[in-house]
Amino acid sequence: MSGLYKALVFGLVVMWVCCYKGYHAQRMATGVSRATTEAVVLSSVLITGLGLFPHVHSPIEFAL
Repeated sequence: MSGLYKALVFGLVVMWVCCYKGYHAQRMATGVSRATTEAVVLSSVLITGLGLFPHVHSPIEFAL
């Protein structure tokens, strides 16, 4: 079950970063391309950092 939670957290991280960077992008094509690159790099770094914690437990697993 922890793989399902991890996938959900990774998806939320990617969604949050991409929405934030896209919302704050400049209004020209160069601003959009820069925001896209920054979103991909930041998402990759955050997912790698979160992936270093393999023992992430949900509150449900603690209750069992």
